[in-house]
Amino acid sequence: MIQLNALLFIFLALYLLQSSTQAYLHRLNLSYLRRKGNDVPELLRDLIDGEKFKKISAYTVESDQFSMMATLFDQGVSLAILLSGLLPWLVNLIHSWGFGVITGGLVFFAILSAVTHLLRLPFGLYDTFVIEERYGFNTMTPRMWLADLAKSLLIVAVLGG
Repeated sequence: MIQLNALLFIFLALYLLQSSTQAYLHRLNLSYLRRKGNDVPELLRDLIDGEKFKKISAYTVESDQFSMMATLFDQGVSLAILLSGLLPWLVNLIHSWGFGVITGGLVFFAILSAVTHLLRLPFGLYDTFVIEERYGFNTMTPRMWLADLAKSLLIVAVLGG
């Protein structure tokens, strides 16, 4: 467990201030979109019809609300990982495996990356196959989604390593 001290409390205060400011600004943007989202801007009236614009606005509201919930979840998980003592435990575990400093560091970050990626998977699935599907914006099949996931993991592994 992490020792309580002034630096920790300053970090927590700043972390919570950043999260609450982000949530407030997000709610402010969504509130504006709800008020003005049904009116097609003058510049776009010749390019897009009102019904399509309402559909896009409704999708944006729902998708952004879900995205903010996922962001808050990620921030909560990050805070829990930082405060739980998991990181020093993981460092000690990897050190006990006998890896050198560089390999141990790569393994450490690979494990953290894998855990955070796994925790985000349900949010990506829901966004793609529920929210986008509801508004008719989803062109992804489960097979394509898995292929994109594999490609992104490969890119992350190459760039991360």
